[in-house]
Amino acid sequence: MYPGQFGFQAVRGSDGQWHQGQPRRRDTDYDAWAGTSMATPHVTAAVALLKANRPGLLPREVRQALTETADKVAGMGAVPFSPDYGYGRLNLRA
Repeated sequence: MYPGQFGFQAVRGSDGQWHQGQPRRRDTDYDAWAGTSMATPHVTAAVALLKANRPGLLPREVRQALTETADKVAGMGAVPFSPDYGYGRLNLRA
């Protein structure tokens, strides 16, 4: 179980207006893991969105689009691909 947040308490300020108060916390059944078991569903969803918008793309074009638009992360240094980070962080907007 990990702590989660599902909203904020509403607090009335001295001006009579409502303001954001302390976060409301609850335990969740979610977990965070590293690796392909976490990355695969995200990349699969990205491919589905890409194919929905551009159905004629070939598999090699899908791969190229995802690898060329990935954001490089600091741990990669200047290399385009890293065994630890792959091509970088998935960037759906790009």
